Amino acid sequence: MKEQIVYLGSSAIIKRCIKEPGSDYVRKTYLKCYSGDITLSCNI
Repeated sequence: MKEQIVYLGSSAIIKRCIKEPGSDYVRKTYLKCYSGDITLSCNI
């Protein structure tokens, strides 16, 4: 299986810290990273 890399912008990273629309999706994305299913990347 090809490794999946998910790129996060600054607005997505903020959603990790502040509860707002889209925060649940970002939280689930981080959980996938913690379990090794995906790799997160950003350009901040």
